[in-house]
Amino acid sequence: MMKIGYTILILLLSCSAALFAEEDEKFTLAYQFKEKQKFTYDFGLVYKWDPYEVTADNRKEPGIVEKESSRRYSTIFRQTVTGVEEGKATLEMQYLKLKSINKEGKEAYLSSTKAVKNKAFSVSITPDGTMTLVENWKKFGGLSGAVHFAQDLKDFMFRMYPKLPAEPAGAGSTWTHEIKGKDIESKEDIVYTYKILGQEKYLNHRCLKIEVNGIITSEYRYDDPRGSFFAIAKGNGTITGICYFAHVKGLVVGFEGESKKDTVMNTEWVLGNEAGRKQTKELTSYINLSMKLTPPE
Repeated sequence: MMKIGYTILILLLSCSAALFAEEDEKFTLAYQFKEKQKFTYDFGLVYKWDPYEVTADNRKEPGIVEKESSRRYSTIFRQTVTGVEEGKATLEMQYLKLKSINKEGKEAYLSSTKAVKNKAFSVSITPDGTMTLVENWKKFGGLSGAVHFAQDLKDFMFRMYPKLPAEPAGAGSTWTHEIKGKDIESKEDIVYTYKILGQEKYLNHRCLKIEVNGIITSEYRYDDPRGSFFAIAKGNGTITGICYFAHVKGLVVGFEGESKKDTVMNTEWVLGNEAGRKQTKELTSYINLSMKLTPPE
């Protein structure tokens, strides 16, 4: 009886030692890409806007009250490694089978999704996750909605691929990284804080579970192509999420996150009968993102 109890005690101590060893384990993290590799992800996106009123010339503009709204998209996101030099990879990014889903769960045909679908942009990424825009989307003509939608889709990639720490890291490790919008042709500056929560098996991959928090600031100007008006928008917001990084393979296999942003947009008309008219729109928007690696075809 005493021998059985001693054996159980040894097993418990061994399990505890293994658990503590795993929690204390540190890894040198790096992205690892090989030329001509292709990865596909199931990608989900939901936009939501709170109700808001439009104010014109310091008074509520009658009849312009926007209701709460939302829009959902689903797509297959493909990443192709087109070149690798000294560990730095060039990735071609494409959104395939891009669909907008309405409240009834049916596909809604939008010019923005049609314009973006199957087009590509390219980024470079170093082993530590420093990403640079190599080639932006091709022009979309007069489809302003498509331009803004495409910009969002590009910017989301920079959210879901974390910058990795320079030192070996494990559970409890934290680090920060800042992305300047001007460096990636974006409207937003974001300061990220990352923290490794521990190890977890995700989609059959051994992963580090990384908590992502970001602070967003943005300011940009839009000029009407016909010169009739211009708009200046300023915004502040936050990003929270979880990234699953397969540290053995050097690959992001999943991301779940959301952001909230408060924006004030001031518009002024400068031509025609509307010249001198001003309008203010205060908007709170939310974005939910999800990305999961799919099995090789």
